[in-house]
Amino acid sequence: LTFNAMLDTIQANNEALLSYQKELEKKILELASSEKKLRGHREQLELTVENRTSDLIVANTLLKDSVKEKDSLLKEIHHRVKNNLQIISSLLKLQADQAKDRQSASLFMDSQDRIKSMALIHEQLYQSKDLSNIDFEIYIKKLLNGLIRSYQRESGRVRADIKSNNVFL
Repeated sequence: LTFNAMLDTIQANNEALLSYQKELEKKILELASSEKKLRGHREQLELTVENRTSDLIVANTLLKDSVKEKDSLLKEIHHRVKNNLQIISSLLKLQADQAKDRQSASLFMDSQDRIKSMALIHEQLYQSKDLSNIDFEIYIKKLLNGLIRSYQRESGRVRADIKSNNVFL
């Protein structure tokens, strides 16, 4: 009887273990299926990242080329503006030299000084690392030196004393 009871207990435990084993195998299959799905999603994600990275590299290259082109165009525009301002200044000087009276010559020279002032701002802007700021001290020193040279021929009384503290236009 004891032996039969023991045998019944072993058989019941064996059936419980087989049931547990089947549940574990079922869970393992579910995990394997989930892992396979995750692997597929990861591969898809890696492809998406690779494609987007490639697109960004192409876009970056296009942007760099565009910036180079715009820089070249900006330099060309600067050169043309500078030349045009110089031509206008030279024409005003010629007109001043050919003026019949001193007042007309003075008006032409004043206009030439204004053109030089604009050319100076343009030059400062072009030479500036930041196109939105011009160092006022450098600009005003160059402007005053040009004005002093321009008016020095009339009078030796002009003197400049500049004091500025990091002012930007």
